Order: sequence, then C-alpha cells, then structure tokens
Amino acid sequence: MTHGAAIRLIADELTQQGFAFHKVFPPRLYLRLRKRDVAFHPRAFRTLFYGGRHFRLTEVPSARMAVLRGIISVLYKHSEEAPNGIKLLSVFQNGKRPPVERINPPQSTVAPTYSQSGEHAPFPS
Repeated sequence: MTHGAAIRLIADELTQQGFAFHKVFPPRLYLRLRKRDVAFHPRAFRTLFYGGRHFRLTEVPSARMAVLRGIISVLYKHSEEAPNGIKLLSVFQNGKRPPVERINPPQSTVAPTYSQSGEHAPFPS
C-alpha cells in the first residue's frame, strides 16, 4: 500500500468512527506510526482512543491529550462539528509532551466499529 493510500484509509476510518480531524492529523499519525514501526489497523483507533489515558493540557485548558497504549500521544479538543464530539488535532513527538493533568476519557457517543476479537491486533502486545 502506498503512503497516500494508507493516509486516505486512516482518514476514511476516522470519519466512519465519528471523529473530525485537522487535515494534518492523518499524515502525522501515519508518519509517527511508521517511525516507531508500530503495527496498527485504523479500525482500532476508536478503541485505542477511548481506552487510552487522557489528560488536560494545563497551559491550554481546552486542549486534551490521549495516550494510546503508552506509545502515541494524540492532541484533541471537544468539538460540535464531529458526530462523536471529538476533533483530532495533531500527534505529539515522543518526549515532547506539555504539562498535563490526568482526566477521565470523554464519553463515547458513536457505536464501536472495531471488533474486540483480537482479529486485527492494534499494537503488538
């Protein structure tokens, strides 16, 4: 699969899962995953997002961060433009996290699309 096709697949899956996102989000997520050599299936994103640790950025109270499996840090905000109320903004570089405070994950409002069967393992265990 080409880089462009992989990025489009990520964007399409995120849209199907009810996320809105900034145009730089899918390519940055793809590049971060490739750089870390992490196995990832886009259908797993929703499960990883809501199952990850969530934080409020102390310097920008409206911004949030989700850490997916302790590997990928995703910057997001609450947004009415997204069916599930979440707009994905960017992916932090490893080790470049701002000051944060732990919070509860947002409430999921869209039905899951990822099978819990382990058929497509989102990250190696």
